[in-house]
Amino acid sequence: MARTGQITASTLNLRTSPNTSSTILSAFPTGTLAEILDTITGVSYSLPAGGTSNQWHKVKVAGQEGFLAAAFIIDTGNPDGTSNVLDAIFKVNAGHIYYRAKDITGDGRAETFCNWFAADVLDQLGIDLPRLDSSAGSYVEPHPVYGNNTPFKPFSAEALFIFFQNQNASSLGKWKLVSSDTADKASAQSAAISIAQGDKVVVASFPGVRGSRQGHIAIVRPDSSASVRIAQAGRVSSNNLALSDGFGSALSSTKFFTFKG
Repeated sequence: MARTGQITASTLNLRTSPNTSSTILSAFPTGTLAEILDTITGVSYSLPAGGTSNQWHKVKVAGQEGFLAAAFIIDTGNPDGTSNVLDAIFKVNAGHIYYRAKDITGDGRAETFCNWFAADVLDQLGIDLPRLDSSAGSYVEPHPVYGNNTPFKPFSAEALFIFFQNQNASSLGKWKLVSSDTADKASAQSAAISIAQGDKVVVASFPGVRGSRQGHIAIVRPDSSASVRIAQAGRVSSNNLALSDGFGSALSSTKFFTFKG
């Protein structure tokens, strides 16, 4: 089944090969839809929030075939009931403007909403992540899924990592550690992929580094195969992103947890 992607950059170049030096076939504006034929590793390009990605989509768009930088494409998918996790990811949709990085405190720095996105995806699957009380405020209305009936703010990504760890340590816990290895290890990624492919919920969770780096959380896609693919909100918000593009150097401190119920 073909996948559909939507361009999020103001303008994105369709190229003859997965390389920013290759010939430009056309340039397409924000919102353009493309049929995703394949996702491959090509030459690295810069990301707006720093860092790089080497992920490219081979696409068909406006009657032309070529390559688009995958980090600037939101995978809108084709939910058809074959995967509950994918259906939840596409319904909530990391590409919605609600989850994009923006300054909501007025301090001149853009906040990110990985915890909000993850909590909303899991909510569609009947899984509750801990949320703060009413004093913390609710979502800016109207919300794309909840409309005006918005839930309270979820725990921060840092607090969610601690929550998962505590759940794993308890004999009654509903969340379990997938592997003792961290997410930069092939063994941990293989275990996460194996569980997720059964349409089971698996999250990648980073605890953050006090005073220097915020925590992060993402949902592992059940169609991950040779490598882990994730859905996340963040500096780059995407329904289909390479694990390394979402977590970068934090992989050595990132863990996978699965919901056991």
